[in-house]
Amino acid sequence: MPAFKNAAPTFLLGSGGAAAGAALKLSAADTVVVATAGTDEVVAFAASAGSAGDYVAVQEGIVQYGIASAAISAGAKLAATTGGKLVTTTTDGHIVVGYAKEAAGADGDLFQFVRIQYRNTAP
Repeated sequence: MPAFKNAAPTFLLGSGGAAAGAALKLSAADTVVVATAGTDEVVAFAASAGSAGDYVAVQEGIVQYGIASAAISAGAKLAATTGGKLVTTTTDGHIVVGYAKEAAGADGDLFQFVRIQYRNTAP
């Protein structure tokens, strides 16, 4: 049996570090930075806060926590925005990273969302 069977997945944090719940994108092999745009390919969400140069665990499972950039309604499509936060989106070409499982009241709120990922396309 491999020693890593139950190990939590981790990534090295690049410049700037990350808050718990921040959306993360790859910047180099095994290295992530905070996602900053709706077109960013999000690879994970931080399970804890960390500084540049730290290894940070990432969330597992379909229901995860993210950081709201503004009030968000339950059921809304979500994309990354400035600071690794999440914003509602219907924009063609944005990467949808999930759907809000619950509402978020304001900027900076941690809230649950259902994690999926696809590129939004106009009908």
